[in-house]
Amino acid sequence: MPVFADQESNMMDVQNEGWGRVMLWKELEENVFREKILEVLNNKKMVEIVKHKSVLMKDTLVPPEEEAVYWVEYVMRHNGAPHIRSPVFMMKWYEIYNIDVWAFIIFVIVGTLFVSYLVIKFFLRKCFGIGKSKNNKRKKE
Repeated sequence: MPVFADQESNMMDVQNEGWGRVMLWKELEENVFREKILEVLNNKKMVEIVKHKSVLMKDTLVPPEEEAVYWVEYVMRHNGAPHIRSPVFMMKWYEIYNIDVWAFIIFVIVGTLFVSYLVIKFFLRKCFGIGKSKNNKRKKE
């Protein structure tokens, strides 16, 4: 049952590959849930694929517990291991969220639109006399 973000697309891939069934929250009813569970448990081909995927996932160099212990000890041996620390911890909040980049992009867009407005206004006045004030017309008369 996908809940958040890309889980729905991931589960659709699982269903398309034939080793699971998707159940959306809007379909959640006891009888539908039971049917999907029984379908997965009773489908021999699906069970074989799941067992194969399980073997692939468990085939690691060291067990996860040992790897976790290794990394905790590594960080302790190297005084917090600042050399592998994410650079995001050194960034300012506005850099993390790219606010400086977005501000620049918005500034360029607004500036371009403003200059375009001034150029169009200038050409309309010169070519068609559009936008001239009433005071300018009275002075010419």
